[in-house]
Amino acid sequence: MADTLFNNNMQLINDEKFIIYFTEYGMTRFLQEGLFEEIPQTFYHPLNIAQRIRILREIAQCCHNGSYRILKKPLNHLSENLRMCLCGNTCSLTYQTNSGDHMCFAITEPFILQIFQEFLTNMDPDVYYKPEEAEQIIYRMIEQLEAK
Repeated sequence: MADTLFNNNMQLINDEKFIIYFTEYGMTRFLQEGLFEEIPQTFYHPLNIAQRIRILREIAQCCHNGSYRILKKPLNHLSENLRMCLCGNTCSLTYQTNSGDHMCFAITEPFILQIFQEFLTNMDPDVYYKPEEAEQIIYRMIEQLEAK
């Protein structure tokens, strides 16, 4: 099921349906723990090293294409508990509380949705790494995992 979800999301990304912003710190946590913050731990076991490397290679390709962007300072300090996904006519915000509960909020009101779309579309390129830089960050993470 995880492979199917991953492949479906990759198709949306390849079709340029959305751009994903994330922090290097969040990726480092995935590197160490093999867990996605977006998916509650009760649904799966931590990914093994080979699985992490496979996903990181795909993420590196998405960074190369510019659909995955690693945030720089000061945005790299956003709460790791907060996620925003903008896709089509919906913006979803999810937040994991300190007790581990997930709260979800969907924005479908056109005016507010347009504000989020314009903010992300017109985000200053200085707040995220260039595609080549982001790709190299991910490849360094892969090298760390391969050395284990």
